[in-house]
Amino acid sequence: MAIRRFTTVGTTVWVAPAGVTRIWIQGWGGGGGSGGANGNAACNTGGGGGGAYSEKVYTVTPGTSYNVIVGARGTGGTSAGGAGANGGDSSFDGTSNFLAKGGTGSVGNSTSNSATAGGAGGSSASCVGDVSYSGGNGAAGVTAGTGAGGGGGGAAGGRFTEFDAAGGAGNNGSAGTQGAVKANYGGLGGSGASSAGANGNAPGTSGTNLRNYGGGGGGAKANNSTDRFGADGRQGAIILHYDSGDFFQMF
Repeated sequence: MAIRRFTTVGTTVWVAPAGVTRIWIQGWGGGGGSGGANGNAACNTGGGGGGAYSEKVYTVTPGTSYNVIVGARGTGGTSAGGAGANGGDSSFDGTSNFLAKGGTGSVGNSTSNSATAGGAGGSSASCVGDVSYSGGNGAAGVTAGTGAGGGGGGAAGGRFTEFDAAGGAGNNGSAGTQGAVKANYGGLGGSGASSAGANGNAPGTSGTNLRNYGGGGGGAKANNSTDRFGADGRQGAIILHYDSGDFFQMF
């Protein structure tokens, strides 16, 4: 059995090898970034949403080229009240054939003694695949200067032994939710900032073996004169499984 991992953001061309007519695709959308906070206000921001997971058995033609698109990370807000960007979608052979949605970025905040909501995780309803799971939602920030930024949402999980790991919730401040879990190959959400006037925290990882894709960025906390930036989410990924023999003998 061959396993091909695509972890470079953007488009890569994959040519189906001789004898390969069916592949199993796993995909994660990118995690959303968290919003920035105005340093002159005691305000906090929510975490970004985690990327969705999707999988599909797909028929290919040997020797034919296919576009593999890996979704980009959503960048954190880089100004007072700047919004976090949405995570990019991951796809194979066009979005109508296979699609794993990215998580939503959280909004920025410039309002004193307030906190914003977290971004939504990528929705399984918007994915294209045989099976899809939604990413975790980012948590809301905690109100007032003594509060904290919200945790980023964890990415949704994949299946089978190689990809098993515990699900990934954000932490510190209020926690982001765990992505919908089979076993989780997606990344942890970033922790919300809990120290005074801190930037949002980048997503953590959920172990080794590339299990760090699609987590949302942790929210920011501000209560001094310096603007605080949100955190970037994690990028997505596409993994292809195939064999020159009968594909389903692998399972």
